[in-house]
Amino acid sequence: MFQNMKEFCSSLREKYRSRAVFWYCEGDRQVEITYNRFLNDVGQVQRHFENLGIYGKKVCLREKNSYMWLVSFFAVVLSGNIAVLVDEGLKEDEAEARLRTVQCGYLMRLQKREDQLESFMTQFDKNDPGYESPKGEQASVIIFTSGTTGEFKAVVLSQKNLANAVINEMNECRYQRWMLLLPLHHSLALNALITTLTAGGTLGLNLNLKYLYRDILCFCPELVFTVPSYLKSFLHRMNKTPMRKIQELLGCRIQAVLSGGGQLDEETAKEIQAQGLQIYSSYGSTETFCIAGGRISGKAGDVGKVCSHMKTRTVDGEIMVRGITVALGYYGMKSDAFYDGWYHTGDLGYVAGDGRLYLTGRKKNLIILSNGKNISPELLERRLCQIAGVKEVLVYGEDDRICAEIYTGLGNSENEAVRAKIKEMNRSLQTFYQIRRIVFRGTEFQKTALGKIRRGQDMEA
Repeated sequence: MFQNMKEFCSSLREKYRSRAVFWYCEGDRQVEITYNRFLNDVGQVQRHFENLGIYGKKVCLREKNSYMWLVSFFAVVLSGNIAVLVDEGLKEDEAEARLRTVQCGYLMRLQKREDQLESFMTQFDKNDPGYESPKGEQASVIIFTSGTTGEFKAVVLSQKNLANAVINEMNECRYQRWMLLLPLHHSLALNALITTLTAGGTLGLNLNLKYLYRDILCFCPELVFTVPSYLKSFLHRMNKTPMRKIQELLGCRIQAVLSGGGQLDEETAKEIQAQGLQIYSSYGSTETFCIAGGRISGKAGDVGKVCSHMKTRTVDGEIMVRGITVALGYYGMKSDAFYDGWYHTGDLGYVAGDGRLYLTGRKKNLIILSNGKNISPELLERRLCQIAGVKEVLVYGEDDRICAEIYTGLGNSENEAVRAKIKEMNRSLQTFYQIRRIVFRGTEFQKTALGKIRRGQDMEA
C-alpha cells in the first residue's frame, strides 16, 4: 500500500525505468514513451510549480486526451497541488460553474514544442483556499460526478486513494498492452491508468475515435478498457464492417475486454464472448474507484470479486463499503453517503459465498407499489432490452403501476410488434411485475458522459 503519489512514482522508476509506459499516434508517427522519460517530463513541469510558488492550490485541467494531459496531471499532484478535472466537452458556463463551486485557483494549459514542455497558467480565483481534509489526508484530485440525476457533485480524492486505485485482479494479470477508450478526466480512466502502471504495462492512447481502427492495428492491444455504451457502439460498427477488417482486428492479439462504469447487458456480453474474448469488469464509482472486479461469470448482476482492500456490508439491501480508495467526501457539502467511515453506494445487491458481488438495482430507483412490493426497474429493463427492436428503455412507477418508455427508432408497425412481445413477456412474470403502460418515444434519451440514461428527465407522454 502506498501512502502518497510520490511513493507510487518512485516505485515505478525503480521497477520499470526502461519499459514503455505510453503509446500513441502523432500524425503518421507512432510514439512510445518510457517510464523514465515520462517521470522526467513530469519532474520538469513539477519544478515549474515550485518556481512559481504554487502549492496546495487547485489547478484545472480541461483538455482532450493527450500525452501532455498525463504529464500535466501527474505534475499537479506531485507538486502538492490538487488537479481539478473538467470535461473538455462542457459548455463554458457549465465548466465555469464547476470551477467556482470548488474555488479553483488556476487554469492550466500545456503543449509540446520542439521537445520542450511549455506551461501556460491563468489565475481563476485568487482566493482559492486549498482544501483542508477532515481526515488529515492530502487531497490529490477533484472529479465531478452527476450520475443519472444531472446534478453535479465535486468528489475529493486523496493521494492515498489515487496511488492505490488498482482494479481487482488486473495488476496480476498476464496482459501488458492495454488500450484506453475513455476520456482521461473520468475516474474509470484513472483507475485503468494506475492499474496499468502498477503492473508495469503499456497504455495505448486513442486520441481520436476516428482513428480507432488504425490505432488498434498499430498498437495491437491485448486488452481494451471501455464502458458498455462504447462497446455497444463498437459492436454495432463491427456488424457493418467487412469480415476482412474484423479478422484483422481480432488477429492483432486482442484477448480481452474490461468494461466499467455500468453493468454490461447479457446480449452484449454474449456477442463479445462469441468472438473468443474474455470479459472483465470494474465496478465502482467516482467516490470509491474499484469496489469489485476481475473476470465475470456471465450471470446476471455479476460484477466480479470484491477487492481485497475493500470491506463490504449490506443494510436493507444497500451495499456499503469502506477501504483505502474511498474518497474524502464532497467539496463544500456534507452528505449522508459518507457516514462513520462507510460509503453508501446506493446500489442494491449482495455478496455471494465465493466473494463475488451481484447487483440487483439502485435504491433510489425502486418502485414501491401499494401492495408493499418493491420492484427494481433495472431487472425489467434488462429483460426488455433482449426484445428485438428495443434500443433504449426506462422503467418507472406511475399511479401504482409499472410503466416502460421505449425508444426503437422504428415505425409504428414495428413498435406494435414490440408491444405484442412485451405483452407476451408479461405472461411469464408475476402479476405485480407486469408492465401495465408502454410509451414509445421518437428520440433517444438524454444520457450522461458514459452513456447512461438520465432518469426523470426528458420524459415523453
